[in-house]
Amino acid sequence: MESGLQLQAGAFILGVLAHSLYFRSGEHHLYPIRVFLHPLGRFPGPLGARLSGFWLPAKLLHQPLYQVLEELHKEYGQFVRIGPSDLSIIHPDAVNIIYGFKSACTKAPFYDLGAPVQSLHAHRNREAHDQRRRVWSLGFSDKSLRAYEKRLQIYRQKLIDLLTSAADNQAINISNYLTWYSYDVMGDLAFGRTFGLLDASANHWAIQILNDMLKPLEYSVPIWALRLLGSIPGMNKDALRYEEFSHQRLKTRMRETPEIPDISSSLLVELQGRVPTTKEFYQLLGDVELIIAAGSNTGSQVDDSDTTAAALITVIYELAKHPVHVKMIREELSLCAVEPSGEYMHEKIAGLRHLNGFINEVLRLHPPIGSIIPRKTPPEGIMIGDTYIPGNMTVSCPQCVIGRCK
Repeated sequence: MESGLQLQAGAFILGVLAHSLYFRSGEHHLYPIRVFLHPLGRFPGPLGARLSGFWLPAKLLHQPLYQVLEELHKEYGQFVRIGPSDLSIIHPDAVNIIYGFKSACTKAPFYDLGAPVQSLHAHRNREAHDQRRRVWSLGFSDKSLRAYEKRLQIYRQKLIDLLTSAADNQAINISNYLTWYSYDVMGDLAFGRTFGLLDASANHWAIQILNDMLKPLEYSVPIWALRLLGSIPGMNKDALRYEEFSHQRLKTRMRETPEIPDISSSLLVELQGRVPTTKEFYQLLGDVELIIAAGSNTGSQVDDSDTTAAALITVIYELAKHPVHVKMIREELSLCAVEPSGEYMHEKIAGLRHLNGFINEVLRLHPPIGSIIPRKTPPEGIMIGDTYIPGNMTVSCPQCVIGRCK
């Protein structure tokens, strides 16, 4: 068995090397086209980026993406070519044109990475996305949100207990605490049960695998290369283990009816108690994995996640850095009604100007998704200001750069 796997791996690696070193060498004739005759040929950018989709991943081995993009836009302006068919854009009109509700752009092939598992955000077909979004909307009604607050109280108290149990002069890693809290909450909302991170004060093996799987996405490697790596015998062992874990948790959740509804309660309504088809099961699996990924603090390219932990961590960081805002927020909170439990309910603090203004400013300076959110232009192309972007190109607006533009 082991020798068979070694033989498969050897044959696979030999094939990849042959393709990379011999067959792809025949693509040299495309380089002049990519530089001079490509539809994006008139846009500025490094020569390496014009020639190969691996120029950017190579740069990211030494610098984080936000720094690379910031430097590129300082050097080349509002439109920068970061790949043979890829543009990074910081024009003020670009965000709404590319990502807005009425945008003609669609999600790029990157979103097919997890196929056949497909979450709400991974739908590239707008009609399919809108249909799935209507199912999700049931889970975010006022009634549902109030129910979630009751579920969250348990984990908030556990987090507070952990923080207050530390000695006054003891340094703590707030990143760990907030990451454990976020994943426990997301696990409860997705599967109806916690991962137990706050109780154990340690990571869960499934969460560690998830973080490891998300890590390569930070390097903006072309999707075909990621799929290729995932097909190497033995390379996807951990991914399959995580997938099986999610399968079993979802199947267990489908057999249960929680007293206090979770997000899955809304996602399962359309089944009306019947067994899902294979396609429906993969869709449900993608959606619950989307909820879990929202606890991530990786700030990866996966724009399905609000990256709750990353947002919480940066808010605490800025509060520690600027304690004057701690005082101002406490004064603002002192005027709000408090529940008998001593907690503030969402509807009571949703309109607090300084608290919400501070959070929004932190998200501007430290966007939880600090990398590329790719979109594909329609065949007829798009206009951004006075600039025409050809059709079938990949475009993106780096939030980290736009948020700090003067």
